Amino acid sequence: MVWVFIVCARGSVPLTKYVRYNVIQAILLNIICSCSGVIFTFLPIVLRESMVGVIFANFLFLGIVLLIAYSSLLIAYGRFPKIPVLSDAAKLQVQQG
Repeated sequence: MVWVFIVCARGSVPLTKYVRYNVIQAILLNIICSCSGVIFTFLPIVLRESMVGVIFANFLFLGIVLLIAYSSLLIAYGRFPKIPVLSDAAKLQVQQG
């Protein structure tokens, strides 16, 4: 995944900016999903196993699924998905290369 990110950020493989942008955005979304899962496992058991923790985990999961569905739908239509922080970061990485 790191290699794919570097290749897309530098533009060393002849891909369009649209493909590079979406690949970088997908990798960044994957990193955020992984980090949120790791952070949730390190929460105290009282918070993690309570009703609030379960509701938080379910909303986080549902939000990530909806975000992936939104991105996939826009990519299928040939448009750029606009995710507040990820889109700006992906745009900066594509412009560098």
